[in-house]
Amino acid sequence: MKCSNHPSVEAIAECAKCATALCGICADFSGSSVFCEKCSRDQENTAFVESQSKPRRDYDRILNEPVVEIRDPKKQRLEASIEKREKMYMAIVILGCVFLGFRLFTDIGSPHVLSAQEVQLEEISIERRTLCVQVFWEIAAVLQRGEEPDSSLRCEETPALNIITRAAGDIEVRHPNPQILGFSELYVSRNNPTPTAMVL
Repeated sequence: MKCSNHPSVEAIAECAKCATALCGICADFSGSSVFCEKCSRDQENTAFVESQSKPRRDYDRILNEPVVEIRDPKKQRLEASIEKREKMYMAIVILGCVFLGFRLFTDIGSPHVLSAQEVQLEEISIERRTLCVQVFWEIAAVLQRGEEPDSSLRCEETPALNIITRAAGDIEVRHPNPQILGFSELYVSRNNPTPTAMVL
């Protein structure tokens, strides 16, 4: 059998891919098989493409892996505190609306409708309560940070300072005159950071 590229020379091998007869000059003995020049280039190109596509497949695999969110405990506590605060504000607003609705449609059993002035006074009263409870939320945040509440943190409707008591490692802050807001009690403490308001 003669070499397909050099007809005057005897073939010593066949291409493993295309079975072309090859002499010693034409045969490429790289690797475990013998290839002709064209098939050898094809093999090299295939190996190059394969080597370049592996990182791409790894990159695609990494992109398709599920993302696991690692949460910071401080951030979680802060988010929980904010969520709790928002729920409390909503509860106060809803409570105020229910109270206002109750006062609008019932006045100790009589079907009396409040005048515009009475409604406006009631809205102002609810707004004052809400603002005062917000001040107590701020005091709760100060207590949770381990700090002493500032005397400037007090409700606007009273000139008196809040009553601060310390006992057994706890600090409790009480409103000096909660009756003017329609509460029997309004207080917050370091051990119970949710403001407690008792309605008259």
